[in-house]
Amino acid sequence: TALPFLERWNAKRLSPITLLRKLRDNLPDLLEELPNLPQLLASAGSQGKQLAAINATLREQQEAQALRQAQSRRSDRLLAALVAAAALASTNPAAREAVTSTPSLPILGAVIVVAFLCFRR
Repeated sequence: TALPFLERWNAKRLSPITLLRKLRDNLPDLLEELPNLPQLLASAGSQGKQLAAINATLREQQEAQALRQAQSRRSDRLLAALVAAAALASTNPAAREAVTSTPSLPILGAVIVVAFLCFRR
């Protein structure tokens, strides 16, 4: 199996000698970047604040979207209930007679008002 090879490779990779060798190789670059360290730290802090603000904005947007979806589902259920009630009423002869004998303009106005109140967003 490859286990002995992987164990040797991992031991060599994580040994203190390898760490010191990598530090020695990268020391000039680290020393060159050292004067920029305070600016980098300040920049990282401000980026953290910006990310927190963006996160809060996204959370608010998600909550608003969830609220809109809930309202939409409520409207859809109400519309389905109205359609079901109309279908049931159309099967009842007494209800059909009441609808045909009633003037249509007030009924149409009532339907428009109910639809406006139920489906406004």
